[in-house]
Amino acid sequence: MGTDMSSLLTALSRKNGSFSDFQVKCGASTFSLHRCIVCPQSRFFDKAMSSQFQETESKEVTIYDDPLIVTKMIDYLYSADYDDSSDKDLPKCQECSDTTESESEEVAIIGSDNEYDVAPAPIWQVKESKAHVNAKVYVIADKYGINELKNLAREKLESNLQHDWKDTEFIPIVEYTYGPECPKQSDLQSIITKYSIQHLSTLKESRRFHEVLKQFPEFGYEFSVLAMEKVAQLEVQLW
Repeated sequence: MGTDMSSLLTALSRKNGSFSDFQVKCGASTFSLHRCIVCPQSRFFDKAMSSQFQETESKEVTIYDDPLIVTKMIDYLYSADYDDSSDKDLPKCQECSDTTESESEEVAIIGSDNEYDVAPAPIWQVKESKAHVNAKVYVIADKYGINELKNLAREKLESNLQHDWKDTEFIPIVEYTYGPECPKQSDLQSIITKYSIQHLSTLKESRRFHEVLKQFPEFGYEFSVLAMEKVAQLEVQLW
């Protein structure tokens, strides 16, 4: 008797590690995964599992990211969707438990254009807005070469900003989007600039928003360019 589809899907489920053939370690969390599901969707993991890296032999990849966001990335790889809520309890990173942000150690990360990149070991934070979570999912999807996840994260982020706007939640997203972790000149930055202009009437009263404009010159420039375009369009309509 042939194996029915439900049994096959159960065998390949992320929750069933019996037939997994590689592991991803992130902080204190270990994910048992299937190359046939993960590698075709991710350029990073495809390269890690098919190259001469030590990870190919050990069938184990260690990454240094926010475990919550890694969980959402893996959820997407197995279900083509993810929950964009921020969990109250995040997996604890044992390596970082006694490390302050200023004292964070440098760790090796495989991938990108170089064989190894170097990044500071992160300090995990709790309770972020759905928009902030989606911005982070966009960045991790870009980092690990999962284009469809990038598209989904962008859609979810725009929906958050359109239907659940809060000034106090938006400004940390600006800081994150124009900070060192995010890819430059990305769709993510364009989205953030667009919604900054749309909500200028309230943001202009925010002292913190003015500080962000000064702190991140690239954001300040893109914000100013888009604002000038809007003013020019208004002048055309008036005249």
